[in-house]
Amino acid sequence: QGPTCRKEPARLAARAGGPERGAMRNVHAVYDPYQQPPPMHDIGTYNPMWDPKADGEVEEYGRSGLGRFSGGIWNKCLAVALSVAFALEIFAAVGLYQCRKIPIRGSQAEVLVSDRLKSESTYQASSLPGKREPSLFTKCAEGVRDKHAFDGMVYGYASAADTVNLLYMCTKVDGLFEQVPKELRGVFWMRGNLDPQELVVLQMGEWFESERTYLAPFAPFMFAWTEGFPQPTPSRGPFGLGSSYGRDVARENAKYLTGQRMTYSFKFGNCPQTTSWLPWPFSSNGRSCESDGGADGFQYAEVQEHLQGDLRSHAEDAHISLEAIRDGSYEVGASWRKGIFTAPSLLGECKYVDGGSYDLVKVLDGEGRPLEPYYTEFIEYMGEVPLLIWSGVVPPGAAASSNASGR
Repeated sequence: QGPTCRKEPARLAARAGGPERGAMRNVHAVYDPYQQPPPMHDIGTYNPMWDPKADGEVEEYGRSGLGRFSGGIWNKCLAVALSVAFALEIFAAVGLYQCRKIPIRGSQAEVLVSDRLKSESTYQASSLPGKREPSLFTKCAEGVRDKHAFDGMVYGYASAADTVNLLYMCTKVDGLFEQVPKELRGVFWMRGNLDPQELVVLQMGEWFESERTYLAPFAPFMFAWTEGFPQPTPSRGPFGLGSSYGRDVARENAKYLTGQRMTYSFKFGNCPQTTSWLPWPFSSNGRSCESDGGADGFQYAEVQEHLQGDLRSHAEDAHISLEAIRDGSYEVGASWRKGIFTAPSLLGECKYVDGGSYDLVKVLDGEGRPLEPYYTEFIEYMGEVPLLIWSGVVPPGAAASSNASGR
């Protein structure tokens, strides 16, 4: 069978009326299973056995055959790749140089120490010019159930609706509340927060008009956490990654914040110009507010956190902003965007990576009235999941177990 197959090209040529090779001038290749493949050559090396023009019989069919392939194209591609890589390195070096030229931001509240606080650099709840009456504190503590204590702090639980009312009532201090900018009064839902913090109030603080700065020290009934999993649980990025919920996470977060006793400073000013085309996860402050500076300048604020209330320094390695969102339904202050922007420390003050930004929407307004649709959305979002509240400290000389009912 082998010899017969090997003669097949000759018989085909004879039937065509011509010699074997002459009759196949336009045939590019004939399959012969018994022909040994040509030896391999280095890439870019000319191999006559793969060139249909090598014997001078086959007509020209173009210059795309393997025999026409030249190693020069690889050299060109390599040169282009190296040029692009070099250009990117130059661009990165220039960008890094510019980032490092930006001065490191200091504490924006330090100016208050010498000018307004009589050189007292520590500012906590005890520094506020107005204090809560003991009767108010007792009434607030009675609204919390299943109280328990750890690390000297007392925590308890309440339903979503009860927690909203408790946080508003327990932070409204006569003589202090009236001086708080109306945009910051009420109870806010941290919608989309990746941490288990759900509610926050900012209305128990002090406003410094000439410095356009507001100080809000961390205090009982200021925050509320969830130990469960509301629906839908907030997530960031593809595949729902990025959220951190659960009982252990909530308790650790609560213990951290109560232990650090941070004071938050808000420096209000005009909304900055920003780059709006940056794709996720890149972003920058000023994307949500309007740059017209309306609403008495309460469009935008830089936010800093001061550990243990020390106003001479700030704790975070990120840029945090509070940007007013105008949705057309309410005046400025009903909805804010809390921007959190970070980057590797090598880049200095160039912070353009979204580090978990979320919305602050007001569920109770400055008069203690539900603000729709945010209030109903929050109640439906929480469902039957209770909220954890820091309600105070263990009284001196009292055993922690006497304050804990267990849960």
